[in-house]
Amino acid sequence: MTVRRRLLLALVGVLLVLAPAAASAHPLGNFSVNRYLRAEASGGSLYLRHVVDLAEIPAFQERGRVDAAGGLRPWARARAREQAGDLVVTAGGRRLDAVPVSWAARWAPGAGGLRTLRLAAWYRVPAPGGLPPGPLRLVAEDRTHAGRLGWREVVLRASGGARLAGAGAAGTDRSAELTDYPPDRLARPLTVSRADAEWTPGQGAGPVAADITDAGESPAADRPDGLAGLVTGDLSAGVVLLALVLAMGWGALHSLSPGHGKSMVAAYLVGTRGTARHALLLGGVVTATHTAGVIALGLVTLVASRYVLPETLFPWLNLVAALMVLGVGAWVLGGRLRRARSHHAHHHHHGHHHGHHGHGHHHAPPADLSPRGLLAVGAAAGIVPCPSALVLLLGAISIHRVGYGLVLVLAFSAGLAGVLSLIGLLVLRARRLIDRVPMDGRIAAAVPVASAVVILVLGVVLTVRAVPGIA
Repeated sequence: MTVRRRLLLALVGVLLVLAPAAASAHPLGNFSVNRYLRAEASGGSLYLRHVVDLAEIPAFQERGRVDAAGGLRPWARARAREQAGDLVVTAGGRRLDAVPVSWAARWAPGAGGLRTLRLAAWYRVPAPGGLPPGPLRLVAEDRTHAGRLGWREVVLRASGGARLAGAGAAGTDRSAELTDYPPDRLARPLTVSRADAEWTPGQGAGPVAADITDAGESPAADRPDGLAGLVTGDLSAGVVLLALVLAMGWGALHSLSPGHGKSMVAAYLVGTRGTARHALLLGGVVTATHTAGVIALGLVTLVASRYVLPETLFPWLNLVAALMVLGVGAWVLGGRLRRARSHHAHHHHHGHHHGHHGHGHHHAPPADLSPRGLLAVGAAAGIVPCPSALVLLLGAISIHRVGYGLVLVLAFSAGLAGVLSLIGLLVLRARRLIDRVPMDGRIAAAVPVASAVVILVLGVVLTVRAVPGIA
C-alpha cells in the first residue's frame, strides 16, 4: 500500500471519528437506552416481543460483557434470559413467566467511530391452569434497564381470534420496534413502561407462533469500529496534525449550538473595559474546564458506571452551571450597581460641566475583570462537557489510543473555547465603537448594569430549566 493511500485511509478514518454527522449518531442521544415491549395475544396464547436499542455510550459499556460471553450471539442468549425476570406480565391478577424462545443482536455504526447495539428477543408466556374463564385483566410492564434515559414503549396487540379491549394508545406501535423514531418525539421521547387491557383469549397457538422461532434480526459479525478498521499502525505527524485541526473545527461548530455560554460571555464582556487578553484568558478557562469535565465523565463511564450512571450526572452538572451563572450575575450586578452609584455621586459632586463629557470611557476597569471573575465565568461556560467530546474520547479508547483521545478532546475544547473567545473579542470591539458615539453619561453608565441583569436573568432561566431534570 502506497504512502498516499495510507494517508487517505487514515484521513477517512479520522473524518469518521470526528465528523458530527447527524445520520450516524443515535437520534435520541449518545447516552440513551431505549426499550420496546409488545405483548401479542395470539389465539389462546400470549407472546412477548422485546427490543433494546443501546446508543453509543451504553453500547461501549457493554462491549466487555459481549467479549466475556464469547460474541454477540451467546451474549444475546444470556441477556435474553437475564431480562426475562424484568418483563412482568399478569393475567387475572396472576404473574405469568416469560420464557425466551429466540434472540439476536447486532452492532450498527454510531458517532465518533463507536457503535450502537440492538438486542431483540421473543418470549412465550405459558398460561397456568386455573385461570378464570372470560375476559382477563392483562398487564404488561417492562422493568429492564430501570433508571436509564431513553425511549420506553409498550404495545398490546391481538390476533388469531384473541381480543383486547381498552388498550387505547398502547395499540399503536410508535417506533416500529425502535427502528423509526417519530421526529416530533425526539425532544420528548415516549416514557411508557406499562400498559393494560381486557384480554379475551382465542383458540390454539395463534399465527404469531410461527414467527417467534426467529428473533427477526440479522446478527452482524463482530467487526472493529470504523476508526480502528481504517487507521492502523502508527499515525504520521501530518495525520495527527490534521486530526487536531478537524477536532478543533468540530469543537468550534459544536459551540454554535445552544447551551455553550455564548450569551453569558457576550453579556459579561459588554459591560467591561476588557481587552483581548481578558477574552483569551476566558477562552483558556473554558478549555481547561471543559476538558477536565470530559475526562472526569469518561472515567465515570469506564470505571464507576456500576455505581453512578454517567447520564445521571448531566442534570446535576446543568444545575451547578446554572447556579454558577446565577451567582456570577448577582455578583457582577452588585459590583456594577455600586460603581454606577459612585459614578452618579461623582458626577453631581463635580457639577454639570463634567456631565457633558461623561461618555463612560475614561473610568477604571470594573473589579469583575479580576482573575476570580474571569475564572467564574469561564468555569460556568465550560463545566458541562459535551456528549460529543465524550464520544470522541471513548472512540479513541476503543482502539487503545488513550493519549491520542485526550489530545483530541483538548483540541475539541480549544475549538469550542476559541469561538467563545472570538465572540468576546467581537463584543469588545463593538463596545469600543459604541463608546466613540457621544451619548448621555447616564445611558453609558447603565450599559454595564443592563448587561449584568442579562446574566442574572439567564441564570434564573437556566436554573428553572435545570431543576426538573433532577426530580
